[in-house]
Amino acid sequence: MPILGMLRLMKGLKRAVGTCRENNWESVLAMLQTMAPEAQA
Repeated sequence: MPILGMLRLMKGLKRAVGTCRENNWESVLAMLQTMAPEAQA
């Protein structure tokens, strides 16, 4: 995985953790799918 992709993913995970604190799993999953569509393949 490219370095830039890793950095983008880390930023997304940080934001996901913040959203997770609000127990909003739907937003977390949607965000992760938006951040790393290549991970879904």
